Amino acid sequence: MAMDDPSLWRFADILPERGFAFHRISTGLTCASFDTNESVMLNTATLFFPQESLADFPFDILVLSRPYKFYFGITQREGVLFRARCNVYPRTVRRLPWSDALVRHKGALQQLRKEYLSACRNLHRREEVLADKLKKGNHSTLPGLVMDADDIEVSWSDEFAARKSFRVAEPSANEKDGWWVVHLGDDLFGWVAVNNEEIAASMVEGLALHKGLELSREDILSVNLPTPGSLVDWQKVVADFDSDNYQQSLDGTLDKVDALVADAFELTDDDLAFIRGEMTNDPMLQRIRPNQPYSKRKLKGLRTGLESSDRYDKAYKTRT
Repeated sequence: MAMDDPSLWRFADILPERGFAFHRISTGLTCASFDTNESVMLNTATLFFPQESLADFPFDILVLSRPYKFYFGITQREGVLFRARCNVYPRTVRRLPWSDALVRHKGALQQLRKEYLSACRNLHRREEVLADKLKKGNHSTLPGLVMDADDIEVSWSDEFAARKSFRVAEPSANEKDGWWVVHLGDDLFGWVAVNNEEIAASMVEGLALHKGLELSREDILSVNLPTPGSLVDWQKVVADFDSDNYQQSLDGTLDKVDALVADAFELTDDDLAFIRGEMTNDPMLQRIRPNQPYSKRKLKGLRTGLESSDRYDKAYKTRT
């Protein structure tokens, strides 16, 4: 992508190595740390560079605390758009509260940041996380399973044979005339059949980790599948993972962050209880929901072209 203006990066000799980018138009405070030697930002972000002694302080988890969200929601919402989103200007960031007492909690906040990121990844990237875990066990691919067994035949729908792709939804296998037909989802033409029940069951489990993706026949041939002998262990790993409540883990982590922030600002238990109650029950404050790491966002309108160097030409193009 071409840059039409070097902006702050024209001062590379004095630019700090680490900064934080705040989402400029958002319902709440959301920021992410970045390395100025590796990243540049569009003008959809508000940049914040802490003083050198606080360069490694986890401001990104700090602003997710309910006391910070409450303060922002009550006093700092400017340029409100559609009743929920607002502009986070440089002056907005400058006015956020700070206490030197927070420094003594830096280590604890850094650890809570790791817990928060892990819980977000588990919540929003389930299939990705499970795929990483399941790679440690015995697995193969459809060609591998076919070669390891005797008298195995595989049949593909005409659409798959014609290199068409289908979206994976809820894979299932049904027996028909001695064949097990594996459907990727609701599309009747997205199927592959195999004359072995165990391999069909392995395909269902392996394909389930690709929900939402469009897969062709070539893609399916490279999908990791549990071997028939490891199928039960594979299913146990998935069941154990899904038994945890990761949204609850997120809330529990933020409760701990709240407690540290409350301690630094000398808020009482009643103060913190009031803030949490308002963030939960107030109709306006309920809307302050920061973007969570690893969550999949729907890009609509001009957002779909933000990575394009001619985005402004497209945005302001008028009829002739």
